Amino acid sequence: MSRNFSQTRSIQNNARSGLKDLSNKFSKVQIANKTTNQQASAKPSPLNNLIESIKAGKYKRIVILAGAGISTPSGIPDFR
Repeated sequence: MSRNFSQTRSIQNNARSGLKDLSNKFSKVQIANKTTNQQASAKPSPLNNLIESIKAGKYKRIVILAGAGISTPSGIPDFR
């Protein structure tokens, strides 16, 4: 029983460490200024509107929810 507890604790510590690393990486992400020679279309795309809003500081907090496959690379066990 003690060995299982030790293994579980080790897995939890690794997961926490992986999440901290992931959090640190995301906290340093910056959106670069867009400089292209393309002509502006008559109707701006929703994605470009979102990018411009983020760059202008319109949002104070941004949350990204991702689907399957994001947890195990960050160190969270898959429980199979």
